[in-house]
Amino acid sequence: MEKVGGGSRSHVPRHSNMAAHTLAKLAWSGLIIEIVFGWMLVPLFFMILCRFSIGSGSDLIKKLSLKRY
Repeated sequence: MEKVGGGSRSHVPRHSNMAAHTLAKLAWSGLIIEIVFGWMLVPLFFMILCRFSIGSGSDLIKKLSLKRY
């Protein structure tokens, strides 16, 4: 009985360590992907924003300013 308990005890930490390892790896890879795609998406987002503000944005601003005043 004691041997079985000891065996299960030694097995559980190894499994949790492996899970923690894989989780850490996933977290790091996710973080790297997020940073890379974030830096790639930020200028793209600004370009889209600028295009909208130049195009339909000015009309929207005029409409909003007319509604306000």
